[in-house]
Amino acid sequence: MEAFNKDSAGEILESKERTDAPGIAQFTLDKAGIWMLRFVRLQPCVERSSGDCDGVDWEGYWTSYTFELG
Repeated sequence: MEAFNKDSAGEILESKERTDAPGIAQFTLDKAGIWMLRFVRLQPCVERSSGDCDGVDWEGYWTSYTFELG
């Protein structure tokens, strides 16, 4: 998981954390400005129906959340 902060001067700071076994990561959001949290989960492709993984090794799930702290 990654956290990005864009401050009022336009500087972007990045912080990375790995999730623990239950899937939790923690960040300290100690700066004002625009924040984006990004999460990517990659896992081996597992067939759920015929042909789901034809030619595919991995499945990926991506999400992000953007907000501003004053």
